Amino acid sequence: MKKAILIGDSIRMGYQPVVKAQLSGLVDVWGPEANCGPTTRTLANFDEWVIGRKPDIVHINCGLHDTAREPGNPPGKFNRVEIEAYRKNVRAIFQRLLKDTAAKMVWALTTPVMLDRQQTFKQHRSNRTPVDVLNYNAVANAVAGELGVPIHDLHRVVMDGGMERLLSADGVHFTPEGYAALGKAVAEVIRKLA
Repeated sequence: MKKAILIGDSIRMGYQPVVKAQLSGLVDVWGPEANCGPTTRTLANFDEWVIGRKPDIVHINCGLHDTAREPGNPPGKFNRVEIEAYRKNVRAIFQRLLKDTAAKMVWALTTPVMLDRQQTFKQHRSNRTPVDVLNYNAVANAVAGELGVPIHDLHRVVMDGGMERLLSADGVHFTPEGYAALGKAVAEVIRKLA
């Protein structure tokens, strides 16, 4: 049975059970118990989470933590991982996969966010803006194009499914219906690669 690894933050953690259920008996789906966070954390744990496990397929969703910034900072300023560092990290992730594995890889574009919901949700300590998400997705798309890495447009999955309906009250995470839509989309991509 082919082995697929899902890398990503809390969004990945939300759709992973759906992916596992959809591919049960067809593909062995695994993802870290930990939130993989920004690209810096993904790179720091890459040997443990990916390389050492010798996957056949790797689906990576990494960007929401990179775009995060403290409330009040303008778009593109003081992001947790600045955009040029993000570009470098995405390239490093692709290069590690291409050099150290025979896995088929897919990079998922970061899902949409709603800033107004984040700002009214009391538990949020950082903000993500739609502008930042689009800019970081453009960077990932460009690097993937240069290195021949397929893109999975999870951003479009959410927009086509109805962002207002699929995003939860915090403007970042998803309703059960939203995670189901994302999980189904990820499972379809992995099924085609298996």
